[in-house]
Amino acid sequence: MKGDKLYKLALKMALKENADLKEAFYNYMKSALSGYKQSIYEVGRLYYYGSGIIKDKQLAKVWLDVAAFYGIIA
Repeated sequence: MKGDKLYKLALKMALKENADLKEAFYNYMKSALSGYKQSIYEVGRLYYYGSGIIKDKQLAKVWLDVAAFYGIIA
């Protein structure tokens, strides 16, 4: 599946009422690793807040810095 489709799938999972944030994180990560820039930001955000993954502000900074490099900011 392409990065944009994985991103949309992850977003849908994250926004539903009984969100499966672990599965959403997994799809954001797959999308980010395929180069989809918005997903790179989302992975950083999820690491920062510990949503669907263990909170890790150092990894969050790495992912958010890469997103900023590509011009993706909050």
